[in-house]
Amino acid sequence: MLRPALFGILSLASGTFVAAQALAPWEIVQVDTYSPSGRPGSSTISYIKTTITDPNSATKATANCNIEWDGLTKGETPYDTALECTPVEDGSWEFEVLRADPSSESPSISNFILRFTRLTNDGNLYVGSVTLDSGIDRDLFFMCAASGFCYANLRPESTPVRVTPKEIGNMSSDLKVHQAEETPEAEPEPPIHPLANLPHRDASPLQRVRHRQIRLTITEPGTGLEGPDMMADCTAEWNEGAGESPYDKVQNCSEVEEGYFMFEVVKGNNTVEGDPMNSFNLKFARLGVDGKTYLGLAEFASEKNTAGSCGGNGLCDAVLKEEYNPLFVVPEQVKER
Repeated sequence: MLRPALFGILSLASGTFVAAQALAPWEIVQVDTYSPSGRPGSSTISYIKTTITDPNSATKATANCNIEWDGLTKGETPYDTALECTPVEDGSWEFEVLRADPSSESPSISNFILRFTRLTNDGNLYVGSVTLDSGIDRDLFFMCAASGFCYANLRPESTPVRVTPKEIGNMSSDLKVHQAEETPEAEPEPPIHPLANLPHRDASPLQRVRHRQIRLTITEPGTGLEGPDMMADCTAEWNEGAGESPYDKVQNCSEVEEGYFMFEVVKGNNTVEGDPMNSFNLKFARLGVDGKTYLGLAEFASEKNTAGSCGGNGLCDAVLKEEYNPLFVVPEQVKER
């Protein structure tokens, strides 16, 4: 017999897929940067070039990741623009440069953040970031010549710089094939990044995919001394890039021994348009084998009971704060079958 006990949400993960897996750190084995002198007749191009390898890959998946910009005559910056690295046998790499010092108005070649996105052949998606700067006992050696040009590179004692990858999900092969078959005449989907790519670079598949997921485990404590806990996994997936949303769709959770769970994502009190992870509610329905139905509501809001972050490439993740895990949901009986 089902009793109106507390439902307990054991874990919650929301974002562009969240998963946990122990991985060896990626290794940055080379960094070279350059900024021009600005003298008449000399080059106006600045660049950041880096080489990264993945020890978790059988082929090491070593790629060169380079970005160039003209800040002197075109006012360009390297920031928040995701670019594809050179091809590798196992999947692909992208990287972007982020501003390390918010107070600095000019782009820096000696203090910046590198964010890498790695897609493997089996569809697993990872992200990792590292800050590089030229301070005392830091990773970069920085120097400016008398003529005005400057450069920086990795110190030998800092090589390799290790980057901790975080697995954030899996992109289905069907989705990748669909994007690969897009015709050149088709109007491209808007890129994830608020800043446009450099004019000569196209948005890659990773930039155009905004595949998000809310995933949780909910349990109803067992009845009596011998009753089993009813535990179910509930997952909502949608592709923002295709105009989909997670709201107002009743979905089945995984099967349980007695009855079943269903859930629905609805907007929260502080939901920001285009950012469902900021605030959302989950409605649960629990039908027991005795025919009784119960409903429960759980509220989630950033800065309250969830914590997470989004990178410049649009990849986000959020989890329940430790002090709210598990989160309890009080069920109310609504009808009998």
